[in-house]
Amino acid sequence: MKIRIFRLFLLALIAYSTAFSVQAGVVWDEGGNGDLSNDGLLPTSVAFTAGSNIMNGTVGNSGSGVDRDYFTFTVPTGKALRPSWWRTLL
Repeated sequence: MKIRIFRLFLLALIAYSTAFSVQAGVVWDEGGNGDLSNDGLLPTSVAFTAGSNIMNGTVGNSGSGVDRDYFTFTVPTGKALRPSWWRTLL
């Protein structure tokens, strides 16, 4: 009986640890992919993947005016959007 409980505990621990082992991926880098759209009515479409997604870019006033960046993405069916700090609560 104790061995069975230990096996279930071990299996649950393995399942829990692998559920959060997805590495962050860079989905957009303005240095390599170019500037994101400056038009709020025509945002750049960005494809996110399961797990953490990183977007690298620059916004603000570069001396030549305000540089706003607009992008859009779709959350796939069955997935949820959560802030990165959410994992620390689990």
